[in-house]
Amino acid sequence: MVAGIIDEKRIEEAVRRLPVLPERKGDVSRAVTGLLYVIQRAALKGPEPSESEQPEPEEVSEERLVAAKELRETHWLFYDFREGWANLSDPAREALKKRTRNVGLPNTDFDALIDELAHLLEPMAAAADALEEPDKPVVVRKPDDPSLLIAQHAARMYTRLTGKTLPKPQGKDGVPRGPFFWLLEDVFAAAGIVASVDQYSNIIARG
Repeated sequence: MVAGIIDEKRIEEAVRRLPVLPERKGDVSRAVTGLLYVIQRAALKGPEPSESEQPEPEEVSEERLVAAKELRETHWLFYDFREGWANLSDPAREALKKRTRNVGLPNTDFDALIDELAHLLEPMAAAADALEEPDKPVVVRKPDDPSLLIAQHAARMYTRLTGKTLPKPQGKDGVPRGPFFWLLEDVFAAAGIVASVDQYSNIIARG
């Protein structure tokens, strides 16, 4: 990715141009917010490990070790929950959506909410490490491939809003041009991503 301001308006317009299902029209704004959140998180640049003087060794108490264990267990519980959520059938999802409406809860985009909560996983693991090894230098890491992270989120959003499956590569021509390709093209351009749309649309389609 290159440094620069994210063109939020272009991203919003790209999402709104999608052939959104009638029942998903109310989810578009939240989908845009979720996509922007992922882009902003992927663009973060963490500091290099500091080589300044090391702090005095800190004693690791039993209380700290218990707290670290709690964080690690919660970390894995979230992974289990996210996997279970991904495997929910459409009838199960619709039943939940209907129930939330019946009890007066906001019409929440649960997929986007879970994606946002997933950003707690790395800080949670890092917090557990800090409790167990307080003298270990803190390193803030970026995703190995920010472009892929953004493309994957855009693909999930596309299928959720449109109800369509992702286009499949067609021989040497790759993924055919269409709504998903154009969405990814706009997202990459608006986010300042210097990457091949053809390459990433193929990676996502084959995944």
